[in-house]
Amino acid sequence: TTGSASAVKAVLNGVRLEDADVVEGTALFAGAVRKEGTNELQVRAVDEYGNVSEWTALTVERDSSPPEVLSVESTMGAAWSARMGAWTAEGRVNHADAQKAATVTVALSNQDATEVALALSGKTYAAAASNRSAVLAIPSADLLALPDGTVTGTLTATDDAGNATTLPGMALAVQKVRPAIATLGSNFQNASGQHVINAATATPRLTLAGITGVQVSRAVLLDPAGKELTSNPVQSGSASLH
Repeated sequence: TTGSASAVKAVLNGVRLEDADVVEGTALFAGAVRKEGTNELQVRAVDEYGNVSEWTALTVERDSSPPEVLSVESTMGAAWSARMGAWTAEGRVNHADAQKAATVTVALSNQDATEVALALSGKTYAAAASNRSAVLAIPSADLLALPDGTVTGTLTATDDAGNATTLPGMALAVQKVRPAIATLGSNFQNASGQHVINAATATPRLTLAGITGVQVSRAVLLDPAGKELTSNPVQSGSASLH
């Protein structure tokens, strides 16, 4: 207020409020607006001589409902369901996954949400929400920079009123180190060191030794077109294929 106003009278949604004293030019109506949605407020100032100002109208929007996240789906495999109220699948990033950008798609319950953000390994990825959804992009360079092991992210949806819904615990199992084979032998290697299958080779067999890597479980033999021909378990760093 200005001048010598000593009190402010107010009418909220047609109901008169208790007068508020003016202190250092400010009148406080604490907790007056409780109705969700649109509220119409009219105020006027009164001085100690009984003079009053004209009514001044103000429209106040109240929105205290945070946006609801219905689902989260990711090209990394991580998934969240509002129906389950939890993350239903852990994500995974291997060497091949990290060579391309990843996306996280978020479905929202209403149009009020304006932004979705994912905090992951010290970086934040944000996207504007539109038509009840948002798609976040994580560049390949950032996936390659993730440390191996379990990395946990936090996803937050925000609306234009500043309300936020946060989903912690988006887990990614990261393992970008590929298995390695120290030696490759066969039962059809000739004296020159060449691997040649001839008519006398009854059952061709490849022997792989010194296999290293994290949780290497299987050795696979592929044809030139990439089709799997056979596979066997890796035991104590070795495997045979025939």
